[in-house]
Amino acid sequence: MTEQAPQWAPEMAQHRRFLWRLARLQLRNDSDAEDAVQDTLLAAAQGWARYSPATPLRAWLTGILKHKIIDSLRSRQRHSACTLEALEASEPWSAVPDFDQNGRWDAATFIEHQCPQALVSRKQLMELIEICMASLPPRGAQLLLMREYLGFDTDEITAQSGLSAGNVRVVLHRARLQLRRCVVAGWGEHP
Repeated sequence: MTEQAPQWAPEMAQHRRFLWRLARLQLRNDSDAEDAVQDTLLAAAQGWARYSPATPLRAWLTGILKHKIIDSLRSRQRHSACTLEALEASEPWSAVPDFDQNGRWDAATFIEHQCPQALVSRKQLMELIEICMASLPPRGAQLLLMREYLGFDTDEITAQSGLSAGNVRVVLHRARLQLRRCVVAGWGEHP
C-alpha cells in the first residue's frame, strides 16, 4: 500500500522554486540553497498545524527560509574562524502582520491586510519586485537582500561580502536605483 502525500505538500511544492532562487541569491551556492529550502520545507511540514490560512503561504515559507538563511550564514562564519558581530533575530511581532514592533495592534495595518484590493495590489507589487530583483546584477541583488530583507548593517555586509564599506554603499545605491526604475516601469508609472 502506498502512502498518499499530505494535503499541504502540493501547496508548498509550488513555492519551492521561488524559495530556492531566494536562497541561492543570498547564499551563492546551489548546495547550501537546496539545504536551506529542504530545511524550510521540513520545518513547515512539522509546523503545518500552526499555519494560519489568513497568512499567505509564500510569506509564511519565506519567513521560515529567512531564519534558515541566517542559520546557514552563522554556520559559515563559525566554520571560517571569523566571528560576525551579531546577527539579530527578527522581532517576534514581525511575523504577525496586524501588530506593530511593540506588540500593539495596528488598526491601519489590519485594514490594509483585510481589504481585498490592497491584498491584490500588494501581491502584484511583490511579484513585480521579485521579477525586478531577478533582473538586477547578482552582487547588487545579494547585497540589497542582505540589507533590506535580512536587516544586516553595513559592517555585517562588509564582513560577509569582502567589499569595502564605500563599495557596499555604492552597490546598494545602484541596486536601489535599478530596482526603482524597474518597479516604476513595470507598475506603469513614469518616474
